[in-house]
Amino acid sequence: MFKSILFAIIFSTSLSFAQTIQDLIQPINLLQDQPTKVMISDLFYSDNYDVEFTSSKNVDVSYDNSTMEVSFTPKNDFSGLELISFKHNGEVYQVPVKLVKSQKYRDYESGLFEQIWPQAIKVINYKNSINAK
Repeated sequence: MFKSILFAIIFSTSLSFAQTIQDLIQPINLLQDQPTKVMISDLFYSDNYDVEFTSSKNVDVSYDNSTMEVSFTPKNDFSGLELISFKHNGEVYQVPVKLVKSQKYRDYESGLFEQIWPQAIKVINYKNSINAK
């Protein structure tokens, strides 16, 4: 009887020491057209950070074990939410990442506008006419 109680106590404490991620991993806001670097310890807590990331079709992922940095690089046509899988202690987890593309504007002198307000064109034309005098 005593041995079975002792075995149950030891077994239950060994289960509680297993390193599993219990908390929700918050979404990472990606930078447009450049890598976003995050410390692995900012994603979750663990005694060891022996992880293996898997790139998705929309986001390339690399992990530097020496600096413990994860680099997320979105592909040019990606906008929205994506789940990035990684393996830690034999378990598969996912990190949510999101990217909201912002509108890009080009220089007036190049003549390459993607979007511009009519009032802005009037102001630029006015300034150019003053500079030309």
